[in-house]
Amino acid sequence: MMLRFAVASMGVMPQCFWQLSVHEWNVLTQTPRGMGQQDLAQLIEQIEGDRNGGNN
Repeated sequence: MMLRFAVASMGVMPQCFWQLSVHEWNVLTQTPRGMGQQDLAQLIEQIEGDRNGGNN
């Protein structure tokens, strides 16, 4: 059910969905207005930058 929601409403690819932490999933689903695809892309860039030591 959550996978279908993520794919349908947020454009999250199934392989990316399974890599989300519980915290990341909560952030995505608890955003008041919901996240659009552009918002999600920005979040992914920010997370990848943090994981790479801020060298994004």
